[in-house]
Amino acid sequence: MKPGILVTRATLQANKTIAAITEQNWKPILFPTVEIHASNQQENNTLFSQLDSYDWLIFISQNAVNHFIKQISHLPSNMPSIATIGLATSEAAHQAGLEVLQQPEHRFDSEGLLATEAFSNLSNKKILIIRGNGGRELLAETLRERGAQVTYAQVYERRLPKVNTKPLIQQWNAEVDIILSTSNQLLDNLVTLVGKEIGQKLFSTPIVVVSKRMQQHALNLGFDKIWLAEGASDDQMIITIKKHLAIN
Repeated sequence: MKPGILVTRATLQANKTIAAITEQNWKPILFPTVEIHASNQQENNTLFSQLDSYDWLIFISQNAVNHFIKQISHLPSNMPSIATIGLATSEAAHQAGLEVLQQPEHRFDSEGLLATEAFSNLSNKKILIIRGNGGRELLAETLRERGAQVTYAQVYERRLPKVNTKPLIQQWNAEVDIILSTSNQLLDNLVTLVGKEIGQKLFSTPIVVVSKRMQQHALNLGFDKIWLAEGASDDQMIITIKKHLAIN
């Protein structure tokens, strides 16, 4: 069997995933359900001019790292300590010349970072969270409960793409066997873009998700074949697909 794997990640983030799928002799089908756009840089200039006043910078995603580097004019000599949420984010930070001091040890999400010793007691610490527009508030809320002063720098925006959905709708039955989705927003946007046209066929297609929170969200949307990967890395998603293909 050579399954068709629908990849919903934004185009730049999808490249490695597509390569990993192709390496398995499977068929990747790229259909980004989000577009990434730089935010208004002027709004962040003041924050970035005062970086050395923060104790921690927390990068939520690799997009956060990449857009931060594009927007900042220079890095201060006295850089704050840097934390990241996921492995891809850490890799992006290293490639940008940033030294990552802390990342989750097991689960690569906000809960994982909050479980580390470094973020257990944050009395009087100043933290700047680098992220896109919107997203979960759990991290900031918990950090504040632990004594930190938390500020957001939103360096990019996620938007619903304007895309011709007809080719995907027409090929769905013959070519789409599995969906990969690494965030609730990607999944919501997929439903928005093609849900009405594809209907129950969409919700009957197996979907790989990367957290229990996503698993519950997919269930609430109406998906009935939800495969939970142990993380958002390409390796973990491929392991999950292989396991379920072997079972089926």
